[in-house]
Amino acid sequence: MPAATQAVYDGEGVTMQAGFNTATAFGAAAGSEAYDEPLTTQQVVDIANIFIV
Repeated sequence: MPAATQAVYDGEGVTMQAGFNTATAFGAAAGSEAYDEPLTTQQVVDIANIFIV
């Protein structure tokens, strides 16, 4: 993938959700896929700008 799209994938490995380690209960792969990572407003704008021409 182009470097400009990396922001879309940042945080994909996060397994802590509300203080609960989902990797412990479900394994690292499933635990990191179970929830979306939290994003700031600026992160959302930066990602959306990739698609706005």
